[in-house]
Amino acid sequence: MNKFFGFLILIFCSLFSYSQNVGVGTNTPHASAALEVKDSAKGILIPRMTMTQRNAIQNPAEGLMVYQTDSTKGIWLFTSLQWKLLNHRSTLQKCTVIQSNTPCPFGGSKVECGIDLNENQILDSIEINNNSTVYICKDDLINGGSNFTSISKYDINGTYTWNKPAGVSKVIVECWGAGASGRYYLSHDAGSGGGYGKSIIDVSAISSVTIKVGKGGIPTLNNFGAGGSSSFGNYLISTGGTDQFTPGTSNGNIISITGEKGWNGVGGSCPNGGSGGVPNNSTDANGVKPGGGAANFYLSQYQSSIGNGADGMVIVYY
Repeated sequence: MNKFFGFLILIFCSLFSYSQNVGVGTNTPHASAALEVKDSAKGILIPRMTMTQRNAIQNPAEGLMVYQTDSTKGIWLFTSLQWKLLNHRSTLQKCTVIQSNTPCPFGGSKVECGIDLNENQILDSIEINNNSTVYICKDDLINGGSNFTSISKYDINGTYTWNKPAGVSKVIVECWGAGASGRYYLSHDAGSGGGYGKSIIDVSAISSVTIKVGKGGIPTLNNFGAGGSSSFGNYLISTGGTDQFTPGTSNGNIISITGEKGWNGVGGSCPNGGSGGVPNNSTDANGVKPGGGAANFYLSQYQSSIGNGADGMVIVYY
């Protein structure tokens, strides 16, 4: 009999708990909250997983949240049929060059640009800025046009000469400025990232162009090491990061993005390029190529561990 009454009490308590607000660490949970957790020393730990595991979730519910442990780390929210990083607005601008027969009667290239909102490294249709779409038609080859199927890449700091191939009148150029280093002595002074730009350039009247690839910043005592500028002549210039608060810029006519500032010891990233270095308690990571700023781990008043900024890069499509 006692077991029977105990069972009834258990059922009653379960029903009661489902009809009330639940409090953990408080006896008075807020009336608007189904669950309120109160603690001044601990937090809530939601499911943690890799990006591959997150993307493998079948039919995720609107509002589902997980913490991603690799790639772009943070709390991800499933909303509007896609995963988005919570409290983060993507500035990752991308361009794609695809073959197109419309409106080009002899075929050609379609250049589409936009912001990769869900940061899946793919420019989805809803992310394309149609106002920036450019068509380069193959029939322009009759007048010395370009179809952008060839690439020249320069990713080691220095000065180079690009000689225009016969029959080329237009090029697409991407340019990344170099990252800044951190600074010795002061706490958390990480370097900012280089700027990024992309341009379509008319080269019909020139035979060659000087290309410069900026060198990553190297720290000196109590000073940041500024990253060098990368350029395609004077047509496209992306400057390097200067210090923690002065990232690089660019004058691209398709895309022009300022690099990220260094913050809390973490180097700033270079848009569409390398990430900033991340301190790891004993040594600082260098910035990632192209254009990532270096990290700074503060050890003591007179000792910091500093990384170097990453070199810039220039790519020419013709």
